[in-house]
Amino acid sequence: MNPPPPWLMQAFGKLPGTMQQRASAILAKIMKDMYLPALATLPVAWILAYVPHFTKVGVMLHLQGPSRYNNLTPRTTDPSKFGDAAALIKRCIGCHENSLESFPVFAIAVLACKMQKVKPPLAVARLCLRYLAMRVAYT
Repeated sequence: MNPPPPWLMQAFGKLPGTMQQRASAILAKIMKDMYLPALATLPVAWILAYVPHFTKVGVMLHLQGPSRYNNLTPRTTDPSKFGDAAALIKRCIGCHENSLESFPVFAIAVLACKMQKVKPPLAVARLCLRYLAMRVAYT
């Protein structure tokens, strides 16, 4: 394993004592399990899947008010009744559904890489970050 670059050690040395302790604890965990950064992208991807849903709900609540929002059967609400915001609501529905469809495949791929101990593990983390970047761009 390669030592950390000098610029990282200099930045680490400038941190206050408590932050150095926290950072060294986190780095120790990452050094024990190099797949931890890739695994950390799973909850982020799950949260990103729900951003369009909450955007849609926010727009619908803003336009019709909380008393008229159909929480019992929200799928029966027709987005075309919201005028100019109908296109945004339809895009949010599609983006949310697409995110939920792609998340299991992404999660299984990350877990399979960990189980098979794919080398190098940081390449897996880079691919996971690329997936998140594309997910943010699509969302």
